[in-house]
Amino acid sequence: MEWFFRQASYRGGLGRLGATTMTDENQYHFHGLLGDEQALKREPRRKRRALKVIEEPWEMAKTTAERKLPTGEAVELTVTGHFLRSVSEVEVVEVSAATEPASGADASGDSTPATRPAAEIAAVPAEGGREAPEPAAGVRTDVAVFPKPGRLFFLTNQMNLNGILSSRMLAPRESFHKYYVDLLELSPGWVPLLAVQPTAQLVERVVAERGAGAPVLVELSESVLIGRELDSPVTYVRAAHFSNVVAIHFREESALRQHRAREYSNVHPHEDLLRVSPELFTSASHVDLSIEAPEGEMITDWLQIDRARGAVNGLLAAGDSGEGLAVAAGALGAPQIPKGTLLPKWLTWEALAGMAPPPDVESEAELADRMIFEAAYRILGERDRAAFWSSSEVLEAVANEIAAAQSSPRVQALVDRDLKRVRELVNIEGDFQPFRNPESPHVAAKSLLMVLLRLDLEQLLRWPAEETGADPTTRAVSAVLAGRLRGLARESVRLRNRVLDDITAAQAVQQANDARGSLGPAEFKSNGAGTALLLKGTELRAAAPLLPRSAHI
Repeated sequence: MEWFFRQASYRGGLGRLGATTMTDENQYHFHGLLGDEQALKREPRRKRRALKVIEEPWEMAKTTAERKLPTGEAVELTVTGHFLRSVSEVEVVEVSAATEPASGADASGDSTPATRPAAEIAAVPAEGGREAPEPAAGVRTDVAVFPKPGRLFFLTNQMNLNGILSSRMLAPRESFHKYYVDLLELSPGWVPLLAVQPTAQLVERVVAERGAGAPVLVELSESVLIGRELDSPVTYVRAAHFSNVVAIHFREESALRQHRAREYSNVHPHEDLLRVSPELFTSASHVDLSIEAPEGEMITDWLQIDRARGAVNGLLAAGDSGEGLAVAAGALGAPQIPKGTLLPKWLTWEALAGMAPPPDVESEAELADRMIFEAAYRILGERDRAAFWSSSEVLEAVANEIAAAQSSPRVQALVDRDLKRVRELVNIEGDFQPFRNPESPHVAAKSLLMVLLRLDLEQLLRWPAEETGADPTTRAVSAVLAGRLRGLARESVRLRNRVLDDITAAQAVQQANDARGSLGPAEFKSNGAGTALLLKGTELRAAAPLLPRSAHI
């Protein structure tokens, strides 16, 4: 039978090297036992707690102190370790030397406290420590080991790694389009990060589902903690953007080869992060690392975040001309764009992210245009063309949503007129002709028609302007709707910008932490050599010079 002494805490450090005995009057402070009235508890099974390691390292030392349990027994507590950091949570285990029930025990193993206590505390060695001496008899050393102070790992499998790479973000289970069981299932709404080597049980869990592939450790920098202290073996974050990733570790060379053998169109190159690190997957620990979601779960719609990121990506993808890039810059908040650039009031980052209030003042035509865009944007954000798609069904859903808003008869008449023409062309009841009124305020209906005829963003952007008659703004808005339909994670990297991907991922992490904001200051530059869009001071895209009629800013 085993007894447990829990929640002892060491405050401070060793007074000097070579100290071998610590007393209450010295620096070793035990706060006592957990439980009702600090009663000594009996447990049917040994339960170990992972250790919290904080503050400064100590030199190698073996420390003993004598304490009295509530039963009156004297117990010698021994700490053995090397290059330790202060231990804020420890466990004392008294183990009976005999495997048979002790005197007074019944067949179930229950008994009164044993008369030969052998208490022990195992502490965690930090990186850089010397080889530990042979432990004294009865002292356990098979606890989880911190691979390096400050290192953080997310344990998953090869298939889920693809989801992380495609979205360039590490987020809760709900963010995955296709998911294989890993640790996210145990912590809804959170991402569990390990500061210790994973136990065999955890590794087995992430590869248990057929098709999941080999285990993978995604290593992240401490910046993912956003200023919080790393003070436990398992810590939880709402999400992390891919810029926090410093390495991707595989257990075997064969697993890495298998990963390299597969190339995905929606994954940016990441060869510089790949490692084979079998030592990180080998833990002698029998510590049960409990994965439990913290309280206060926040509901984040990760699907809508991905769709909004896809919409912004479509906006930038349409910026393949100076005029198109000016539209994108204006939508992202650039203060100076060419005069004459048509920029609807509803085409902003805040509106695409669902954070913008309606304009204070707008004409009936502007209101009708905004209602068409907002309804189309919402409906497309809810559809998955891989599961089911009908352009006619989407169009009717847009019309019904606008009708349900019960706007004024004049505004509804404008909406009906615009959607009637879209319906004729979608149902092949009329001939498609290039738009005859470029730069008109009726942007949304034309953009919706274009995306209903060409769902794929790449095909849409290849559609020649002389065939569509679309002005740069209509083309940009149609790309926004196409990006909204597909989302970012499934879009080909041929149409994506890695810098923008990481900026929108960082913004998504802020949103998950209930902190909303802009993508950063945008700037549009133009001269005789070309045009450029900068975000947070970094150039996202360059394009040809502006045409003479729109060259003045």
